[in-house]
Amino acid sequence: MKRYIILLLMLFIFANNVYAYDPPSDWALDDVNRAREEGLVPDFLMDGYGNATIRQEFCKLCANTLRAWGITEKGETVVTFNDLTNDNDVDPDILFCASLGIVSGTGNGKFEPTRFITRQEAAKMLCNTYKVLLESQNKDMEYELTYPHVFKDGDKISLWARNDIYAMYHCGVMMGDTKGNFDPLGNYTREQSICTFLRLYDLKDNYNTIPEYYVVGDFEKILCSNYDGSCYMDIVGRDITKYDPEYINSYSQHFTSQDLGCVYPIGENYMPVLASAGAGVGREIIIDKTGDDVTSGSGVTGVLSIDGDIAAVSDYGYKLYDLKARKIISVNDTTNINYIGCGMYSALYEDEKAGEGVLFAFLDKDLKPITPKKYRYVGTALNNMTVGIDKNGNADIVNNKGDILKTFKIDLKTYNISSIFGTNVILGNLKTSHSEILRVGSGEYIKKYDTVEFMDNGEMRADGEILDINGKKKFDIKDKGYEFVVPSYAYDNFWFGFDPKTNTYDVIDTKGNVMAEDICERFFVSDGGGIFCGKKSDYELVMFDAFGKETGNVKTESSIESYCFINGLLRVTSDKGINTYYFPNGEQASFINAEFR
Repeated sequence: MKRYIILLLMLFIFANNVYAYDPPSDWALDDVNRAREEGLVPDFLMDGYGNATIRQEFCKLCANTLRAWGITEKGETVVTFNDLTNDNDVDPDILFCASLGIVSGTGNGKFEPTRFITRQEAAKMLCNTYKVLLESQNKDMEYELTYPHVFKDGDKISLWARNDIYAMYHCGVMMGDTKGNFDPLGNYTREQSICTFLRLYDLKDNYNTIPEYYVVGDFEKILCSNYDGSCYMDIVGRDITKYDPEYINSYSQHFTSQDLGCVYPIGENYMPVLASAGAGVGREIIIDKTGDDVTSGSGVTGVLSIDGDIAAVSDYGYKLYDLKARKIISVNDTTNINYIGCGMYSALYEDEKAGEGVLFAFLDKDLKPITPKKYRYVGTALNNMTVGIDKNGNADIVNNKGDILKTFKIDLKTYNISSIFGTNVILGNLKTSHSEILRVGSGEYIKKYDTVEFMDNGEMRADGEILDINGKKKFDIKDKGYEFVVPSYAYDNFWFGFDPKTNTYDVIDTKGNVMAEDICERFFVSDGGGIFCGKKSDYELVMFDAFGKETGNVKTESSIESYCFINGLLRVTSDKGINTYYFPNGEQASFINAEFR
């Protein structure tokens, strides 16, 4: 019996020593220890550092940070929440933060103390906490903290959190990941929260703003906007190795590209440049941060996309170009490689000796062949799948590992293949020039539409109708009052609906909801981070976010010639050639001391 008691005691001690304490990650250890020394971390948060933080815990970190700053008095506003009514539920730290305007609940009088906090909620609470500190010092938020920063997933950021996220980014308190994403709806771990509050705590006396940079001057005059908001330089007749763009930061300091070591978009390593234009002589090149032409002598004539150190280019066919090695990529004796989506490539082989003509094989994201070279036709890849058709009309649905998920047959004298999503395939009818939907599972052909396109979610845009993934009509755009619709080309989830009553276009989403009204041109630009701009008249622009909420208007005295986004700011060029910058809320950016010509 004694032996069993001793064994149980040893197991209890071992369990408590090993399992009771979850230490911080190596990257967070020093900051967590210092935050504890500064009194920022409540005792009950000194464990489970990898756990997601709940809203109540975040409030306690806020309250401790305020007290560490010497702020102990409540605000004048008394706030209550209807889900914090029982004495056991009422947390004085939550009410303390609410009285100071740091938190305001989640709607309908609720606070939801045990719900995991999202990163965008955390940013707003952090920024509000900082504002309380500034107010106690009789200071206002610094102007440069409001400058937009473009996150690649910025379309997921709610409008109410945008400026707070920008401010916390510029203060160095809350950053994105290495790929440029912010992940606004993601959870925030305890150790991340603690380290963040330590950075916030250190702002009491001073901070160093992370600046943003914008292209200005002569370089800016030849910066052109594409549909997706990206830009390129039209430098016809110029020697790019001797031409240096000019940049300005949010402190009104000027720089050359050599000073910054950057190209546009800011932060990228390479930029496509239109080196010559004209019928039959158009040519694009790619420059690096020093302005050096990295495609010189390669025969590259067009740039389709740049992903890291690999560029998809055209050179009498589709090719891949290694920007570091400065050469066309060859795989198994072919250089005709085309990116088709979802991390998949198609490789074209000349096979005249075998009497087959040209054949395709599929490659994975590492450019390793995942199928034999047997296909005569290939489609684009969506949802991690593509389709290849052999000379006999046997069509294989192939995933990005090379597995054949299903095989079906089509008549090659009647159809070619466009794209695939799941087991729906869009075909082009060679005899009628119309698009058809093949439902591979049932073998059903849907033939009543002129044009059909997949959208991001697998639903389809078919003439003026939205179809669900089963090919059934969800709604007709004419029922929404529009004469016709046209896609935005760069964004699958937006349409332009022409309203014959106003003779203008509304920007509408795939459910038919209006995102922006009365756009006079069938064109808008994006900052690449969830803010869009369209032209309402020759003297007015409207900006809105991916949720259809208007962010601001720009009204000008001179006629608007063109407009585009430069690193999150809207650049408007007047008919007199004057360029002016604006925030997404329509306010003019005053960091530029004079309007640039």
